[in-house]
Amino acid sequence: MIDNLKEKDYWATPKEVVENIQRLTGLNFNLDACANKQNTKCEEFITEEQNTLITDWGKYKQVFMNPSYCNPLPFIIKAVNECYRNHNQVAILLNIDTSTRWFKVCEVFASQIYFITSGRISFLDYRTKEKVKGNNKPQMIAVFYPPCSKKYSNKVQTYFIDINNLQ
Repeated sequence: MIDNLKEKDYWATPKEVVENIQRLTGLNFNLDACANKQNTKCEEFITEEQNTLITDWGKYKQVFMNPSYCNPLPFIIKAVNECYRNHNQVAILLNIDTSTRWFKVCEVFASQIYFITSGRISFLDYRTKEKVKGNNKPQMIAVFYPPCSKKYSNKVQTYFIDINNLQ
């Protein structure tokens, strides 16, 4: 299945970006919900073959997710469900597109949204570890906390974070 991937599917989130998302959110990720062996950011991860949309994430996980950007809605809905059902805390890296249905779900259910400004994330080709060119959209981080969390808010808090504080 890995042979059928498109070039952008080989893009990986740089380790320092994930570490800085942890610093921003106070989360210590122990599950990468959209990964493979070559690009995971956590010891515990869910592959495309395992299908994160149907796999139970377990309880009380702190989850990082960088889903496929072509249709993030099912992944966002899964994160919301896992948050409420299993008390997971989830940070999702997404392209910014406030005109979409999936953004509305983030607006309603996320506790925090960080809009990344002054540049774009330089993703890596996980095969070569080289920075890739062609990221033509800005990113955001949507953070979902369960209602039992001290960080939970029923009204989304928005922040602007300079790209230089992530890379």
